[in-house]
Amino acid sequence: MTLSATGQITILDLNDGLPAIYAVLSNDTHTVPTDVRGENGNYTGAETTLSVYIGGEDDSGNWTLDCVSSLNPEGIPVVVGVLDGKKFTVTSLTATVGTVTFTASKTGYDDLVKIFSISKTFQGQKATSYSLDFWPGTISKNKFTHTYFPNFVTAKGTSKLGDEAITALSGYFKIYEQSETAMSLNDYETAVLAGEILADDPHVISDIAFPYVLCYQSLGQEEEIVYTLTGVPKSVRVEWYEDANFTVLLDNETVPVVADGLDSLYASVWCPEGDKIRNQSGSLTIQADIYNGTETVIGSSYKWYILNAAATTTNMGDADGGNGWQLLTGTNSNGTSGYLSATLTVPGTSVQQNAHFKCICFYNDIKLSDTVSVSDISDVVACYLDGLGTFKNGQGTSTIRARLMRNMEELDPNGTVYDYTWSIYDTTNTLTAFSKTGKSITVNAAAINSRANLHCAVTKKIV
Repeated sequence: MTLSATGQITILDLNDGLPAIYAVLSNDTHTVPTDVRGENGNYTGAETTLSVYIGGEDDSGNWTLDCVSSLNPEGIPVVVGVLDGKKFTVTSLTATVGTVTFTASKTGYDDLVKIFSISKTFQGQKATSYSLDFWPGTISKNKFTHTYFPNFVTAKGTSKLGDEAITALSGYFKIYEQSETAMSLNDYETAVLAGEILADDPHVISDIAFPYVLCYQSLGQEEEIVYTLTGVPKSVRVEWYEDANFTVLLDNETVPVVADGLDSLYASVWCPEGDKIRNQSGSLTIQADIYNGTETVIGSSYKWYILNAAATTTNMGDADGGNGWQLLTGTNSNGTSGYLSATLTVPGTSVQQNAHFKCICFYNDIKLSDTVSVSDISDVVACYLDGLGTFKNGQGTSTIRARLMRNMEELDPNGTVYDYTWSIYDTTNTLTAFSKTGKSITVNAAAINSRANLHCAVTKKIV
Protein backbone atom coordinates (compact mmCIF):
# COMPACT_ATOMS: atom_id res chain seq x y z
CA MET A 1 0.00 0.00 0.00
CA THR A 2 1.43 3.37 -0.97
CA LEU A 3 1.34 6.13 1.61
CA SER A 4 1.48 9.77 0.64
CA ALA A 5 1.34 13.25 2.16
CA THR A 6 1.29 16.84 0.76
CA GLY A 7 2.85 20.15 1.89
CA GLN A 8 2.44 23.77 1.33
CA ILE A 9 3.89 27.06 2.25
CA THR A 10 2.23 30.22 3.44
CA ILE A 11 2.05 32.87 0.73
CA LEU A 12 1.52 36.51 1.65
CA ASP A 13 -0.77 38.60 -0.53
CA LEU A 14 1.08 41.95 -0.46
CA ASN A 15 -0.82 45.04 -1.59
CA ASP A 16 1.32 47.88 -2.97
CA GLY A 17 1.71 50.37 -0.13
CA LEU A 18 -1.01 48.69 2.01
CA PRO A 19 -0.69 46.37 5.03
CA ALA A 20 -0.20 42.70 4.20
CA ILE A 21 -3.38 40.63 4.43
CA TYR A 22 -2.92 36.91 4.92
CA ALA A 23 -4.48 33.82 6.42
CA VAL A 24 -2.74 31.27 8.64
CA LEU A 25 -3.82 27.77 9.65
CA SER A 26 -2.81 26.65 13.13
CA ASN A 27 -2.16 23.21 11.62
CA ASP A 28 -1.32 22.88 7.90
CA THR A 29 -0.95 19.08 7.85
CA HIS A 30 -1.84 16.20 10.17
CA THR A 31 -1.14 12.45 10.13
CA VAL A 32 -3.68 10.01 11.61
CA PRO A 33 -2.22 6.75 13.03
CA THR A 34 -4.33 3.69 12.09
CA ASP A 35 -4.05 -0.08 12.25
CA VAL A 36 -2.49 -2.06 9.39
CA ARG A 37 -5.82 -1.95 7.50
CA GLY A 38 -6.11 1.81 7.74
CA GLU A 39 -8.96 1.52 10.27
CA ASN A 40 -9.48 2.54 13.93
CA GLY A 41 -7.71 5.86 13.38
CA ASN A 42 -6.63 8.08 16.27
CA TYR A 43 -7.99 11.54 15.39
CA THR A 44 -6.62 13.28 18.48
CA GLY A 45 -5.17 16.62 17.34
CA ALA A 46 -6.70 16.33 13.86
CA GLU A 47 -7.91 19.91 13.86
CA THR A 48 -6.93 23.34 12.63
CA THR A 49 -7.97 26.95 13.23
CA LEU A 50 -7.85 29.65 10.56
CA SER A 51 -6.71 33.16 11.52
CA VAL A 52 -6.64 36.26 9.31
CA TYR A 53 -4.13 39.05 9.87
CA ILE A 54 -4.12 42.58 8.49
CA GLY A 55 -0.76 44.25 8.93
CA GLY A 56 0.08 41.77 11.68
CA GLU A 57 -3.16 42.41 13.61
CA ASP A 58 -5.65 39.55 14.15
CA ASP A 59 -8.82 40.38 12.17
CA SER A 60 -10.26 36.82 12.17
CA GLY A 61 -13.54 37.77 13.83
CA ASN A 62 -14.54 39.96 10.89
CA TRP A 63 -14.22 37.22 8.23
CA THR A 64 -16.72 34.55 7.16
CA LEU A 65 -15.30 31.05 6.78
CA ASP A 66 -16.37 28.28 4.42
CA CYS A 67 -14.71 24.86 4.11
CA VAL A 68 -14.98 22.16 1.43
CA SER A 69 -13.52 18.62 1.50
CA SER A 70 -11.80 16.95 -1.43
CA LEU A 71 -13.94 14.26 -3.10
CA ASN A 72 -13.26 10.63 -3.99
CA PRO A 73 -13.97 9.35 -7.55
CA GLU A 74 -17.59 8.70 -6.52
CA GLY A 75 -18.02 12.32 -5.46
CA ILE A 76 -18.10 11.55 -1.72
CA PRO A 77 -16.20 13.88 0.66
CA VAL A 78 -12.90 12.35 1.81
CA VAL A 79 -12.57 14.41 5.01
CA VAL A 80 -15.51 14.46 7.44
CA GLY A 81 -15.49 16.91 10.31
CA VAL A 82 -17.14 19.71 12.27
CA LEU A 83 -16.63 23.46 11.76
CA ASP A 84 -17.03 25.46 14.97
CA GLY A 85 -16.39 29.15 14.34
CA LYS A 86 -12.91 29.25 12.76
CA LYS A 87 -11.93 25.79 14.07
CA PHE A 88 -12.35 22.59 11.99
CA THR A 89 -12.11 19.20 13.72
CA VAL A 90 -11.70 16.02 11.65
CA THR A 91 -13.85 13.04 12.73
CA SER A 92 -13.09 10.56 9.94
CA LEU A 93 -11.06 10.07 6.76
CA THR A 94 -12.48 7.85 4.00
CA ALA A 95 -9.26 7.62 1.96
CA THR A 96 -5.51 7.55 2.61
CA VAL A 97 -5.11 11.27 1.84
CA GLY A 98 -7.56 14.17 1.84
CA THR A 99 -7.70 17.96 1.96
CA VAL A 100 -10.02 20.65 3.25
CA THR A 101 -10.07 23.97 1.39
CA PHE A 102 -10.87 26.99 3.57
CA THR A 103 -12.14 30.24 2.02
CA ALA A 104 -12.22 33.34 4.23
CA SER A 105 -14.43 36.20 2.95
CA LYS A 106 -14.94 39.80 3.96
CA THR A 107 -16.75 42.56 2.11
CA GLY A 108 -14.32 44.78 0.21
CA TYR A 109 -11.42 42.29 0.38
CA ASP A 110 -10.12 39.47 -1.80
CA ASP A 111 -11.05 35.98 -0.66
CA LEU A 112 -8.24 34.19 1.21
CA VAL A 113 -7.78 30.46 0.55
CA LYS A 114 -5.87 27.95 2.70
CA ILE A 115 -5.63 24.16 2.41
CA PHE A 116 -5.45 21.69 5.32
CA SER A 117 -3.96 18.29 4.34
CA ILE A 118 -4.57 15.10 6.32
CA SER A 119 -3.27 11.57 5.69
CA LYS A 120 -3.16 8.15 7.30
CA THR A 121 -0.04 6.35 8.53
CA PHE A 122 -0.33 2.59 8.94
CA GLN A 123 1.08 0.79 11.99
CA GLY A 124 4.19 -1.16 11.05
CA GLN A 125 4.76 0.77 7.81
CA LYS A 126 6.89 3.81 7.07
CA ALA A 127 5.13 6.85 5.67
CA THR A 128 6.26 8.31 2.35
CA SER A 129 5.98 12.06 1.95
CA TYR A 130 6.09 13.95 -1.35
CA SER A 131 6.98 17.61 -1.82
CA LEU A 132 8.11 20.12 -4.42
CA ASP A 133 11.50 21.75 -4.03
CA PHE A 134 10.30 25.14 -5.25
CA TRP A 135 11.81 28.55 -6.00
CA PRO A 136 11.16 31.52 -5.73
CA GLY A 137 8.62 32.35 -3.01
CA THR A 138 7.51 35.54 -4.78
CA ILE A 139 8.01 37.21 -8.16
CA SER A 140 8.43 40.99 -8.35
CA LYS A 141 6.86 43.03 -11.14
CA ASN A 142 7.95 46.58 -11.91
CA LYS A 143 4.68 48.43 -12.55
CA PHE A 144 6.42 50.96 -14.81
CA THR A 145 8.55 48.70 -17.05
CA HIS A 146 6.32 45.60 -16.65
CA THR A 147 9.39 43.41 -16.18
CA TYR A 148 9.57 40.48 -13.77
CA PHE A 149 12.30 39.36 -11.38
CA PRO A 150 12.84 36.52 -11.63
CA ASN A 151 10.91 35.77 -14.81
CA PHE A 152 10.86 32.00 -14.19
CA VAL A 153 10.07 29.39 -11.57
CA THR A 154 11.85 26.10 -10.85
CA ALA A 155 10.24 22.97 -9.38
CA LYS A 156 11.75 19.60 -8.52
CA GLY A 157 9.85 16.57 -7.23
CA THR A 158 11.17 14.86 -4.09
CA SER A 159 10.10 11.98 -1.86
CA LYS A 160 11.08 10.79 1.62
CA LEU A 161 10.41 7.29 3.02
CA GLY A 162 10.11 7.43 6.80
CA ASP A 163 13.29 8.94 8.23
CA GLU A 164 15.41 8.08 5.20
CA ALA A 165 17.16 10.70 3.05
CA ILE A 166 15.21 12.89 0.62
CA THR A 167 15.49 11.65 -2.97
CA ALA A 168 14.50 13.09 -6.35
CA LEU A 169 11.33 11.69 -7.90
CA SER A 170 10.07 12.09 -11.46
CA GLY A 171 6.45 12.99 -12.14
CA TYR A 172 4.18 15.03 -14.38
CA PHE A 173 3.78 18.81 -14.16
CA LYS A 174 0.98 21.25 -14.94
CA ILE A 175 1.75 24.97 -14.77
CA TYR A 176 -0.91 27.68 -14.70
CA GLU A 177 -0.63 31.44 -15.04
CA GLN A 178 -3.38 33.45 -13.38
CA SER A 179 -4.67 36.18 -15.65
CA GLU A 180 -4.37 39.80 -14.58
CA THR A 181 -7.34 40.56 -16.81
CA ALA A 182 -10.59 40.48 -14.87
CA MET A 183 -13.74 38.97 -16.32
CA SER A 184 -17.24 38.65 -14.92
CA LEU A 185 -18.23 35.34 -13.38
CA ASN A 186 -20.86 34.98 -16.10
CA ASP A 187 -18.24 35.44 -18.87
CA TYR A 188 -15.90 33.08 -17.01
CA GLU A 189 -18.53 30.32 -16.84
CA THR A 190 -19.40 30.89 -20.51
CA ALA A 191 -15.71 30.61 -21.52
CA VAL A 192 -15.37 27.38 -19.52
CA LEU A 193 -18.42 25.85 -21.22
CA ALA A 194 -17.04 26.89 -24.61
CA GLY A 195 -13.71 25.25 -23.82
CA GLU A 196 -11.83 28.54 -24.14
CA ILE A 197 -10.36 28.30 -20.63
CA LEU A 198 -10.09 25.51 -18.07
CA ALA A 199 -12.57 25.13 -15.23
CA ASP A 200 -10.13 25.82 -12.42
CA ASP A 201 -10.16 27.63 -9.10
CA PRO A 202 -10.21 31.34 -10.09
CA HIS A 203 -9.33 34.18 -7.77
CA VAL A 204 -12.71 35.86 -7.16
CA ILE A 205 -13.43 39.39 -5.93
CA SER A 206 -17.17 40.02 -5.63
CA ASP A 207 -18.51 38.88 -9.04
CA ILE A 208 -15.17 39.38 -10.86
CA ALA A 209 -12.93 36.39 -11.66
CA PHE A 210 -9.21 36.16 -12.42
CA PRO A 211 -9.00 32.71 -14.07
CA TYR A 212 -6.02 30.34 -14.15
CA VAL A 213 -4.87 29.38 -17.66
CA LEU A 214 -2.95 26.15 -18.31
CA CYS A 215 0.36 27.15 -19.96
CA TYR A 216 2.44 23.96 -19.66
CA GLN A 217 1.77 20.23 -19.32
CA SER A 218 4.35 17.42 -19.18
CA LEU A 219 4.39 15.02 -22.12
CA GLY A 220 6.51 12.53 -20.17
CA GLN A 221 8.01 12.04 -16.73
CA GLU A 222 10.18 14.91 -15.52
CA GLU A 223 12.27 15.23 -12.37
CA GLU A 224 12.81 19.00 -12.53
CA ILE A 225 11.39 21.83 -14.61
CA VAL A 226 12.39 25.44 -15.21
CA TYR A 227 9.39 27.39 -16.50
CA THR A 228 9.69 30.88 -18.01
CA LEU A 229 6.68 33.21 -17.76
CA THR A 230 4.80 33.62 -21.03
CA GLY A 231 2.22 36.27 -20.11
CA VAL A 232 1.52 38.90 -17.46
CA PRO A 233 0.30 36.69 -14.59
CA LYS A 234 -1.16 37.66 -11.23
CA SER A 235 0.32 34.43 -9.83
CA VAL A 236 1.84 31.14 -11.04
CA ARG A 237 0.73 27.72 -9.84
CA VAL A 238 2.68 24.47 -10.28
CA GLU A 239 0.93 21.12 -9.81
CA TRP A 240 2.92 17.86 -9.59
CA TYR A 241 1.21 14.56 -10.37
CA GLU A 242 2.20 10.92 -9.97
CA ASP A 243 0.61 9.67 -13.21
CA ALA A 244 0.36 10.66 -16.88
CA ASN A 245 -3.43 10.99 -16.57
CA PHE A 246 -2.98 13.74 -13.95
CA THR A 247 -5.30 12.07 -11.43
CA VAL A 248 -3.01 11.64 -8.37
CA LEU A 249 -1.84 15.07 -7.16
CA LEU A 250 1.34 14.76 -5.04
CA ASP A 251 1.92 18.44 -4.26
CA ASN A 252 1.28 21.94 -5.55
CA GLU A 253 2.74 25.38 -4.93
CA THR A 254 1.59 28.88 -5.84
CA VAL A 255 3.89 31.91 -6.16
CA PRO A 256 2.29 35.37 -6.15
CA VAL A 257 3.44 38.25 -8.35
CA VAL A 258 4.06 41.36 -6.23
CA ALA A 259 3.49 44.60 -8.13
CA ASP A 260 6.39 47.06 -7.81
CA GLY A 261 8.12 44.63 -5.46
CA LEU A 262 11.13 46.97 -5.13
CA ASP A 263 9.05 49.07 -2.70
CA SER A 264 7.60 46.12 -0.76
CA LEU A 265 8.86 45.39 2.76
CA TYR A 266 7.80 42.14 4.42
CA ALA A 267 8.96 39.27 6.63
CA SER A 268 9.05 35.60 5.66
CA VAL A 269 9.39 32.90 8.32
CA TRP A 270 10.28 29.45 6.98
CA CYS A 271 12.08 26.17 7.79
CA PRO A 272 15.27 25.69 5.69
CA GLU A 273 15.58 22.02 6.71
CA GLY A 274 11.87 21.19 6.46
CA ASP A 275 9.04 21.59 8.96
CA LYS A 276 8.83 17.97 10.19
CA ILE A 277 10.30 16.30 13.31
CA ARG A 278 10.20 12.50 13.60
CA ASN A 279 9.43 10.88 16.97
CA GLN A 280 10.44 14.10 18.77
CA SER A 281 14.12 13.46 17.98
CA GLY A 282 16.76 15.83 16.59
CA SER A 283 16.01 19.50 15.94
CA LEU A 284 15.13 21.93 13.16
CA THR A 285 15.77 25.60 12.50
CA ILE A 286 13.29 28.35 11.66
CA GLN A 287 14.57 31.32 9.68
CA ALA A 288 13.11 34.84 9.67
CA ASP A 289 14.03 36.76 6.50
CA ILE A 290 13.20 40.41 5.86
CA TYR A 291 12.74 41.45 2.24
CA ASN A 292 12.97 44.97 0.84
CA GLY A 293 11.63 44.18 -2.60
CA THR A 294 13.70 41.21 -3.77
CA GLU A 295 16.70 42.01 -1.54
CA THR A 296 17.12 40.53 1.93
CA VAL A 297 18.00 42.99 4.69
CA ILE A 298 19.06 42.58 8.33
CA GLY A 299 16.62 43.53 11.06
CA SER A 300 17.59 45.58 14.08
CA SER A 301 16.04 43.04 16.50
CA TYR A 302 13.93 39.88 16.56
CA LYS A 303 11.42 38.41 19.01
CA TRP A 304 10.10 34.84 18.82
CA TYR A 305 6.83 33.43 20.19
CA ILE A 306 5.15 30.02 20.48
CA LEU A 307 1.38 29.58 20.24
CA ASN A 308 -0.11 29.20 23.73
CA ALA A 309 -3.81 29.84 24.34
CA ALA A 310 -3.07 30.74 27.99
CA ALA A 311 -0.66 33.56 27.06
CA THR A 312 -1.85 37.18 27.16
CA THR A 313 -0.18 40.51 26.55
CA THR A 314 0.43 40.76 30.33
CA ASN A 315 1.11 37.11 31.19
CA MET A 316 3.80 35.10 29.32
CA GLY A 317 3.40 37.37 26.26
CA ASP A 318 3.56 41.04 25.32
CA ALA A 319 1.79 43.67 23.21
CA ASP A 320 3.90 42.91 20.13
CA GLY A 321 2.97 39.23 20.07
CA GLY A 322 -0.65 39.69 21.12
CA ASN A 323 -2.93 37.35 23.02
CA GLY A 324 -2.32 33.64 22.46
CA TRP A 325 1.43 34.01 21.79
CA GLN A 326 3.98 33.16 24.48
CA LEU A 327 7.23 35.15 24.28
CA LEU A 328 10.35 32.96 24.25
CA THR A 329 12.89 34.18 26.82
CA GLY A 330 15.87 32.92 28.79
CA THR A 331 13.58 31.77 31.61
CA ASN A 332 10.77 30.55 29.36
CA SER A 333 12.39 29.22 26.18
CA ASN A 334 10.50 25.91 25.72
CA GLY A 335 13.90 24.35 25.00
CA THR A 336 14.57 26.61 22.01
CA SER A 337 17.63 28.75 21.37
CA GLY A 338 18.35 31.78 19.19
CA TYR A 339 15.10 33.54 20.16
CA LEU A 340 16.80 36.96 19.96
CA SER A 341 18.21 36.37 16.47
CA ALA A 342 16.90 35.70 12.95
CA THR A 343 17.32 31.93 13.41
CA LEU A 344 15.41 29.91 16.00
CA THR A 345 16.54 26.35 16.83
CA VAL A 346 13.71 24.06 17.95
CA PRO A 347 14.49 20.65 19.54
CA GLY A 348 12.21 17.74 18.74
CA THR A 349 11.20 17.48 22.40
CA SER A 350 9.50 20.89 22.11
CA VAL A 351 7.11 19.70 19.38
CA GLN A 352 4.08 17.86 20.76
CA GLN A 353 2.35 16.77 17.51
CA ASN A 354 2.26 20.37 16.27
CA ALA A 355 3.82 23.67 17.31
CA HIS A 356 3.31 27.13 15.87
CA PHE A 357 5.86 29.94 16.02
CA LYS A 358 5.73 33.68 15.29
CA CYS A 359 8.61 36.08 14.75
CA ILE A 360 8.32 39.84 15.21
CA CYS A 361 11.05 41.54 13.16
CA PHE A 362 12.02 45.18 13.54
CA TYR A 363 13.56 47.07 10.61
CA ASN A 364 14.06 50.86 10.68
CA ASP A 365 11.40 51.15 13.43
CA ILE A 366 8.95 49.15 11.28
CA LYS A 367 7.42 46.06 12.91
CA LEU A 368 6.94 43.04 10.64
CA SER A 369 5.68 39.56 11.49
CA ASP A 370 5.07 36.12 10.05
CA THR A 371 4.22 32.66 11.41
CA VAL A 372 5.13 29.05 10.63
CA SER A 373 3.92 25.63 11.79
CA VAL A 374 6.07 22.57 12.51
CA SER A 375 4.85 19.06 13.27
CA ASP A 376 6.07 15.80 14.71
CA ILE A 377 5.57 12.60 12.71
CA SER A 378 5.47 9.88 15.36
CA ASP A 379 5.20 6.17 14.70
CA VAL A 380 2.50 4.35 16.66
CA VAL A 381 3.65 3.14 20.10
CA ALA A 382 2.10 -0.11 21.40
CA CYS A 383 2.43 -1.60 24.89
CA TYR A 384 2.73 -5.40 25.16
CA LEU A 385 2.62 -7.35 28.44
CA ASP A 386 4.88 -10.44 28.46
CA GLY A 387 4.53 -13.25 31.00
CA LEU A 388 2.43 -16.21 32.15
CA GLY A 389 -1.27 -15.32 32.09
CA THR A 390 -2.76 -18.33 33.93
CA PHE A 391 -2.69 -19.83 37.43
CA LYS A 392 -3.90 -23.22 38.65
CA ASN A 393 -5.99 -23.71 41.77
CA GLY A 394 -5.15 -20.21 43.05
CA GLN A 395 -1.49 -21.05 43.51
CA GLY A 396 1.82 -19.56 42.30
CA THR A 397 3.16 -16.27 41.01
CA SER A 398 3.84 -14.79 37.58
CA THR A 399 6.32 -12.13 36.50
CA ILE A 400 4.84 -9.73 33.94
CA ARG A 401 6.99 -7.31 31.93
CA ALA A 402 5.77 -4.27 29.94
CA ARG A 403 7.33 -3.83 26.52
CA LEU A 404 6.92 -0.58 24.50
CA MET A 405 7.30 -1.10 20.74
CA ARG A 406 7.50 1.48 17.95
CA ASN A 407 8.19 0.52 14.34
CA MET A 408 9.58 -2.93 15.34
CA GLU A 409 11.93 -1.35 17.92
CA GLU A 410 11.63 -1.59 21.70
CA LEU A 411 11.60 1.69 23.58
CA ASP A 412 12.90 1.98 27.14
CA PRO A 413 14.28 -1.59 27.46
CA ASN A 414 15.72 -0.76 30.89
CA GLY A 415 12.67 1.07 32.23
CA THR A 416 14.51 4.34 32.83
CA VAL A 417 12.54 6.68 30.57
CA TYR A 418 8.90 5.88 31.39
CA ASP A 419 6.88 5.23 34.56
CA TYR A 420 4.74 2.06 34.67
CA THR A 421 1.68 1.90 36.93
CA TRP A 422 -0.18 -1.44 37.24
CA SER A 423 -3.75 -2.17 38.34
CA ILE A 424 -6.23 -5.06 38.19
CA TYR A 425 -9.92 -5.01 37.22
CA ASP A 426 -12.09 -7.93 38.37
CA THR A 427 -14.71 -9.90 36.43
CA THR A 428 -17.22 -7.02 36.79
CA ASN A 429 -14.61 -4.59 35.42
CA THR A 430 -14.26 -2.99 38.86
CA LEU A 431 -10.88 -1.63 39.96
CA THR A 432 -9.39 -3.71 42.77
CA ALA A 433 -6.97 -2.67 45.53
CA PHE A 434 -4.03 -4.12 43.59
CA SER A 435 -1.39 -1.48 42.75
CA LYS A 436 2.23 -1.81 41.68
CA THR A 437 4.82 0.20 39.75
CA GLY A 438 7.83 -0.69 37.63
CA LYS A 439 8.61 -2.11 34.22
CA SER A 440 8.38 -5.69 35.58
CA ILE A 441 6.12 -6.84 38.43
CA THR A 442 5.26 -10.08 40.15
CA VAL A 443 1.57 -11.02 40.44
CA ASN A 444 0.47 -13.49 43.14
CA ALA A 445 -2.40 -15.83 42.30
CA ALA A 446 -4.22 -14.56 45.39
CA ALA A 447 -4.75 -11.22 43.59
CA ILE A 448 -6.82 -12.95 40.91
CA ASN A 449 -10.37 -14.09 41.69
CA SER A 450 -11.29 -16.52 38.91
CA ARG A 451 -10.57 -14.03 36.15
CA ALA A 452 -9.27 -10.46 35.94
CA ASN A 453 -7.74 -7.90 33.58
CA LEU A 454 -4.24 -6.61 34.32
CA HIS A 455 -3.73 -3.01 33.18
CA CYS A 456 -0.47 -1.07 32.79
CA ALA A 457 -0.50 2.72 32.35
CA VAL A 458 2.72 4.14 30.86
CA THR A 459 3.74 7.80 31.18
CA LYS A 460 7.00 9.58 30.46
CA LYS A 461 9.10 10.41 33.50
CA ILE A 462 9.14 14.04 34.56
CA VAL A 463 12.74 15.24 34.55
